[in-house]
Amino acid sequence: MDRFRSRCDRLAIWILWSTWCSAAGWLLSAFGALDRTGYTVALVLFVGALLLTRGPWTFATARPLFLLRRSTYRRVLPKLWLALVVMSLIGGLCYHGDNYDYLTYRFPRVLHWWWAHRWYWIDTTTDRMNFSASGFEWLMAPIFVFLQSDRPFFLINFASFLLLPGLVFSVFRRLGARGRTAWWWMWTLPAGLCYALEAGGVGNDMFAGVYVLAAFYYGWKARAGSAPALALAILSIALLTNCKVSNVPLALPCLALLALDRRALPRDARGWAIILGACLVGLLVSGLPTLVANAHFSGDYGGDPANRHHVRIGNPLAGVIGNALILVFANFSPPLLPHEITWTFLFPPSFLHFVVGSYPRFQVFSPALALEETGSLGLGVTLFLLLSLGYGLRAHITSPAPASTREVKWLALATLGAWLFYMAKLGSEAAPRLVAPYYIVTTGVMLGLLPFDGVLTRRKAWRGLAILALVMGLVVVGLNPGRPLIPVPAFSALLHAVHAPAGVAAEWTANAALRAGRFDDMEPLRTSIPDTEKVVGLVGGFDNPQVSLWLPFGSRETVEFDPTCVSRAELLQRNVHYLVVSEEFVRTRYHLSQADLMQKWPSTVVRSEQLIFKTKRDPESWYLLHLD
Repeated sequence: MDRFRSRCDRLAIWILWSTWCSAAGWLLSAFGALDRTGYTVALVLFVGALLLTRGPWTFATARPLFLLRRSTYRRVLPKLWLALVVMSLIGGLCYHGDNYDYLTYRFPRVLHWWWAHRWYWIDTTTDRMNFSASGFEWLMAPIFVFLQSDRPFFLINFASFLLLPGLVFSVFRRLGARGRTAWWWMWTLPAGLCYALEAGGVGNDMFAGVYVLAAFYYGWKARAGSAPALALAILSIALLTNCKVSNVPLALPCLALLALDRRALPRDARGWAIILGACLVGLLVSGLPTLVANAHFSGDYGGDPANRHHVRIGNPLAGVIGNALILVFANFSPPLLPHEITWTFLFPPSFLHFVVGSYPRFQVFSPALALEETGSLGLGVTLFLLLSLGYGLRAHITSPAPASTREVKWLALATLGAWLFYMAKLGSEAAPRLVAPYYIVTTGVMLGLLPFDGVLTRRKAWRGLAILALVMGLVVVGLNPGRPLIPVPAFSALLHAVHAPAGVAAEWTANAALRAGRFDDMEPLRTSIPDTEKVVGLVGGFDNPQVSLWLPFGSRETVEFDPTCVSRAELLQRNVHYLVVSEEFVRTRYHLSQADLMQKWPSTVVRSEQLIFKTKRDPESWYLLHLD
């Protein structure tokens, strides 16, 4: 066992663990066994199979993990990256996840599945609980089932963040970057804000970067005739497609890498059996089950046939232009500004009409403070990349340079195709963080297309930009109002003491105050429900967090009800005596007033509250009803 532990490929273990989580989630759901007993049996079988077949997963050399070696941190870049790791770990340990999508539909769907002991199509107005990719949720599920807590969920992103430097170095070297160049990038690229801000949080954008890098890494290893390596590459591609639907186009460059060299194909019957098994398991852990479920329950593979969320683009040209503008402005925005800037005033009305007509969620803005939800590659890493590419172009034009390999050129075309497909089909103001895995592949391919002689790595400006990018990452992680490392009152006083712009101080303080209670934002209403109630009704869940109503976990189930379809007798039959109601939601969706609802469901108002869920939203009226 000690020899296996010293030689095991930790990346392979992560890919296999991710595969097990998704496969176990679907299979246990089929038997109604999504609980501790089911997961225990599945885990024993997984560990047993892993130990019996440990030979194929020992690609690594017998040496300590480089991240644990003291010599790794002799230079300034690794030290800054280590500081980023420590800060992310402290933030993750000290705070609940406060990502809005996580609290609105991603964690609630896990709670629904856990309560029912299986996956099922949830009867909810928050339809993203059903049609969204489930990769991150299946990683959360066994953690929650065993520990009954959400606190360890950040470890999914944290583990992915730890894997990034080594993977970036290995993949960039194989793409053609020189060793010294790849070394600088392995520390600098993870400092991109979309990675650094999620390292201690529960966003589901950055962790897919490990899967796309793993697909490249094992795709090259498979050329040595290793069927297990090819199997891991196939599983990595499958897992990538189940992270987010926006990641599906990235399967194109991954598959192109496997198709470019026939040496990756198995050479014997045993190898073909391994690959066949990997393909079958890959179908199960990919985004395919979700697409099939969407088509079955909603009539559309995307799960949103009416395009209620306005994600699908009408005109591909408008999509490409709109996404390009969003990405440019987001990646060139400083991490701190006196106030949010909306850049639409720069464009003529006719242009905006053309873009917004096909891209309803088009928004070009620079946030006052970089947050997990608004993360991008970041100004520091963007400038570092542009300087690298500018020097590479200049060197390529003015002096002979090694020609890029045919493989890199094909990978560049495939990556461009993935970008165009995404930009022409999907439209969201959150694009800067949704494309987090795209940044990694694109950077590696660009460095492979424009190799330079390494002189740039000795330029002070280039080194200075790398250090600046990491410092920016440290500042943004330290200022993250969702996981403040300094008590909020003390930091607010510090901002005023250093004469920070009033807008920055106000934005940070408002965000910190809101996020401090976001995990249990319905606490005033929840605590008015007797502990004996095992089911609580909810009317108003479209875009509002509902995790709070499940607390303490295991005490009660939260079920949404449609007042136009459900009678009072049916509520009582379900043992529902208390309902949490959004006045605005009932009025706008069902066209009912509070009096109309209380007439349909004879009840008494136990408590009413004004709740704030986002800083850009006004307080909303919520009340707790008790059925008479």
